Amino acid sequence: MKKIIFAAVGNVVLMIILLIALIQTILSSEINSGRTIFQLHFGIWWVILLVAALIRFLIAKYKNYDLSKSEFSTDDEREQLISHRATVVTYKTTVISLMIALFAFFFLVTVSDNIMLVKIAGIITIASPIIVGFLTYLVSWLVFEWLF
Repeated sequence: MKKIIFAAVGNVVLMIILLIALIQTILSSEINSGRTIFQLHFGIWWVILLVAALIRFLIAKYKNYDLSKSEFSTDDEREQLISHRATVVTYKTTVISLMIALFAFFFLVTVSDNIMLVKIAGIITIASPIIVGFLTYLVSWLVFEWLF
C-alpha cells in the first residue's frame, strides 16, 4: 500500500509542479506577431520539476519500488482486485472531469477575448482531469483497501 500512496502522491505533486511551470512559461514567453520569431523562457519551476522528479526517482530506487508498474504494483490477488476496482472508478471519474473541463473551456473561450487567459485556461483544462484521475485512484485504492 505504501507503494501506491508514494506513486499517486508523487504523480499529483509532479503534475501540479508541471502545471505551474507551463503557466510560468506561457506568461514569460514572447511572440512577435510581425515575424515568425518566438522566445520561450523557462523559469525556476522547470528546475523544481526536475529536482522533484529526481528525488522521486531516487526514493523509489532506494525503497526498491518498480517505477514501471507505479500505481499498478500489486503483491497478491486482493491487491489486484483493489487495483482493478480503483482503475474502473478512476476511468469513470476522469471521463466525467474531462467533459466538465471541456464545457468549462468552451464557455471561457466564448465569453473571453483575453488570449493569455485562454492559453492558461487551456493548460489548466488539460491538467485538471489528470490530477483528478491521480487523486481518484489514490482515494479509491485506500477506500477499497479499507473495505476488503
